[in-house]
Amino acid sequence: MRTISSILIIVLVITSSDCVIIKNSGTIIKVLEGFEEYRRTGTPPSSLIAAVKQYTQNFSSGQFGSDPACATCSIIADNMIKQRRSGMNDTEIQRELIFFCNLYEVYDEKVCEGMVNISLSTFLYILDNTPDLEGSDVCGITLQYRNCVQSERFNWSIEIPPERNFIKLLSTSISEKPIRILHISDIHYDPRYTKGKTNNCKEPICCQDDQADGKTEEESCGYWSDYLKADLPWRTVVDALEQTTNHEYDYVYFTGDIVSHRIWNTSVQENGRIISKILDALSQYYKVPVFLSIGNHETHPSNLYSEITSPENLSSKWLFDLIFQKLSKWLPVDDIKDTILKGGYYTVSPKKGFRVIVLNSNVCNINNWWLLYDPVDPYGQLKWLTEVLKESEQNNERVHILYHMPSGGGVCYSVWAREFRRIVARFAHTIAAQFNGHTHRDEFYVFYNISNPEQPINMAWNGASVTTFDLANPSFKIISIDEKTFNVLDFEEWTYNLTLANLTPEKNPSWYKLYAFKEAFDVENLEADQIHNLVMKMTQRHALLDLYHRYKFREGDTELAKGCDDDCKKDLLCSMVKTQYGDDYMCNKVKKLFDSIPDAKLTS
Repeated sequence: MRTISSILIIVLVITSSDCVIIKNSGTIIKVLEGFEEYRRTGTPPSSLIAAVKQYTQNFSSGQFGSDPACATCSIIADNMIKQRRSGMNDTEIQRELIFFCNLYEVYDEKVCEGMVNISLSTFLYILDNTPDLEGSDVCGITLQYRNCVQSERFNWSIEIPPERNFIKLLSTSISEKPIRILHISDIHYDPRYTKGKTNNCKEPICCQDDQADGKTEEESCGYWSDYLKADLPWRTVVDALEQTTNHEYDYVYFTGDIVSHRIWNTSVQENGRIISKILDALSQYYKVPVFLSIGNHETHPSNLYSEITSPENLSSKWLFDLIFQKLSKWLPVDDIKDTILKGGYYTVSPKKGFRVIVLNSNVCNINNWWLLYDPVDPYGQLKWLTEVLKESEQNNERVHILYHMPSGGGVCYSVWAREFRRIVARFAHTIAAQFNGHTHRDEFYVFYNISNPEQPINMAWNGASVTTFDLANPSFKIISIDEKTFNVLDFEEWTYNLTLANLTPEKNPSWYKLYAFKEAFDVENLEADQIHNLVMKMTQRHALLDLYHRYKFREGDTELAKGCDDDCKKDLLCSMVKTQYGDDYMCNKVKKLFDSIPDAKLTS
């Protein structure tokens, strides 16, 4: 999904295909002149319109430029910074952003206007209050996938204590009384979901009460939800929560995203109302401790987590205050207060020898513009994480880490992800497991040692999603945890078929157990070395990747109809072994192994 960040980059020369644009429009100077003419006259020259149209075509067809992208973007970004500092006023910038969003035809006009209007104050504050901001910084964050060079302030590191000798704790083969954990993620409650509206819209989310009706049955949103860009009506949320109560568990892990994808129309008041409604419902259904990590959609505007407390309209304090208030129903107030009010992260020890650490990993989101303002360890969170893990190590505690956004996707800033990986590598013996969300996919991620990139050291497990957005059936997981080592023993995933559920709206959906991991993938345990071996097996037995793909989308009909070709399978493999953008060692290895053994030559 394109966000306001990508709209800004459109203004900075229409982003990633700029070398193609330059070839078609002449020179960078000509593009700059086009911008100046538009600013002077209010009318865009034909060369600028042609550049935008060319970008749209090249983006849609998958054609991109190469090295000139960073240089071109930096020149245009520097030009915008210069214009602002030379007196370009708020209204002129607002007009320009809305114009280019509409010209680019990213979304309908109301979406462009809404996204720009709610984000403009943040953008201008950062522009006006970051005197050392350079164009290369803007492009280095937003165009991370181009590996653009940034100023030195973006290359920071955390001090990590030296290694200690340790004995690896192995899971017992049969735990007498496993701890059971309910893992739910990405509810995305949508108060405006409306049955019968179109699921084929140009907006970030469909099935809205102010959108057109579906023209056909296939294009009409169903009663329970829809596979295509749809979140959940209240009845679907309630059904899922009620289904989870049919299981026994000792704790609930909720890894974030409560608010819907209607990102152009958020507000503190509406986000707060939605968050409160969901967390109050969790309080009603769950009498066991709930450990919550916040998602990138909780804040207003989406993705923007601010460290400043003034002006109030740019602060994230309202969200941290609300989350603290709600979590105090389940967790000890004194243990969580200071850090959750500072940055939305905290730690508690539910029982002797066991600690849960909850991070706000949304700060690493490249769409979080506050990284431009101060990129160095936002909220001091990673430094704090190191200190907590060191203390846990000294106290012989085992730790679960919860967070919303995985570190390996391209949207997590690579320097933050690198430092997080360094911490995981140092304390891998203390960290029993990690749990996250955000992708809406049933996935796992193998962490490898930075000093030995083929040595698996830790595991992260994604909670998939309750929402159907996009292409997946709703789901939740029940996880079994070893009572002594707190390692993950196994998990099972529960889901239902949305197509069938929508055919009988008078009946509640028929949930079923989709699979149990150990049985489905024939592994001895869920430790990092065993899952690494499974990945290696998948490179040779490609049918296992078909199975993984089925489970990833919880057998969602629309996705399964598309299938998963060889490129798709290699992408699956890469996502399993990549926990930092830019570190492609294991990704390249698994793709090479995949290509080396044609599936047709393999036996089952």
